[in-house]
Amino acid sequence: MAAVNGQVDSSTFTWEWAPRNDVVYLTARIFDSKDIKQTIEGNVITFSANDGAGVSHNSTLYLYEDIDVDNTTAIRESRGYTFVLKRKEKGDYWVRLLKSKQKCHFVKTDFSKWKDEDESDNEMDGMGGMGGMGGMGGMGGMGGMGGMGGMGMDGMDFGNLGDLPDDGDADDDDDSDDGAIPGLEVEGAVPTEKTDLTNPPLEPSDEATAEK
Repeated sequence: MAAVNGQVDSSTFTWEWAPRNDVVYLTARIFDSKDIKQTIEGNVITFSANDGAGVSHNSTLYLYEDIDVDNTTAIRESRGYTFVLKRKEKGDYWVRLLKSKQKCHFVKTDFSKWKDEDESDNEMDGMGGMGGMGGMGGMGGMGGMGGMGGMGMDGMDFGNLGDLPDDGDADDDDDSDDGAIPGLEVEGAVPTEKTDLTNPPLEPSDEATAEK
């Protein structure tokens, strides 16, 4: 738990987050969540849900800054429930998720959505443009490497990378009941040849050589 001015952050499950200049991604890591109830007022999120095994979970968070609730959205996935929290004012990345500076064991970084602040959206969302690297033949002085053109990066699909390499949190299951939540309740190379080392070739003995 962490507290600021008597406000206590608490949670019976793990939250994962990733900041942006205009939004904050925040995922309640509850598998097959249902019976979800949430409210957002100012910088306070109150959340409760049952997991697939019927275990109840609840949490209250006091965020780093206030949220624009009217423009905040959420989506339920099989591996969690993700808020896209709209910041009231666009600006520098949040330095932390919560108002409190105390470390909370239930708050972790969402590396599947993380992006460094100095990376532009084009750098991440347009990674398909890396196909241009197929032109490595332009390195004239290294003509012997021409075969590298066969790497064919043009055919590689980088679109699935999202914001960052996925750590498994963002996979899409065909049988998932993923769906957008309509609104929030707001209060306010060739194999090498194998060598048989079990029967190595015999070297001629000195006696055999002498006989010859």
